[in-house]
Amino acid sequence: MSAPFIRKRKRRMQNIPLFFRVAIPMVLLVLMYTKPLGLWLRSMNTFFHESAHALTALLVGNKVKEIRLEPTAEGSCKSLSGNRLKTVFVALAGYVSCSLLPLLMLDMIERHHTEIGFLLIAIFAFAVLLLYMRNTYSLVWTTAFAALNLLLYLLPIPTAVNTYIYYACISIIATDNTAACLHILQLSLLNPSKSGDCAILGKTTRIPPLLWAILFNATNILVLIHLFKTIF
Repeated sequence: MSAPFIRKRKRRMQNIPLFFRVAIPMVLLVLMYTKPLGLWLRSMNTFFHESAHALTALLVGNKVKEIRLEPTAEGSCKSLSGNRLKTVFVALAGYVSCSLLPLLMLDMIERHHTEIGFLLIAIFAFAVLLLYMRNTYSLVWTTAFAALNLLLYLLPIPTAVNTYIYYACISIIATDNTAACLHILQLSLLNPSKSGDCAILGKTTRIPPLLWAILFNATNILVLIHLFKTIF
């Protein structure tokens, strides 16, 4: 007797036509490097990157002073660190978190929780805004971002449309984080002292910034492979 046929559950991402699964990231890639809209879009990844530094600093017992987002899509998180190990954890958080975040967001799509995802992002953004944002661009961008996510949760938007928008957010974060990882790899080769988190990690651990940049890129590549398999 033959084994019973077991129907494999269709991934929700498969409900998005292949054309749009390819076109959305490609169109966004162009828009992300078209000023001024591109800088506004890329600030999303910067927001989550710097917020990850801040959240990790709080978790290890450090004091967070300020998060700054800049009109150039750059940013910074100022915190007071108690020791070297805490500094390492905080410095690692930015790139690693932004590599893993698209996986978490994609899982929200698969579990049919995109609306809850928008609400969680709105709450998180409002909290960061009230606690740590001080400069004008940070205040304006984060307020707009939090309000937009709250509207996406509150308005009676069809689930399919919300899924497309959520997928667009995933694409922006994954694309910009990949570009940022490649940029620090280049900096760690040509100008290690200017390689941001890698420079901090190098100074703290005595491990060359290049090795930290390779670690960030390797982590990101592994996540991208998993994302690609899930989406396509």
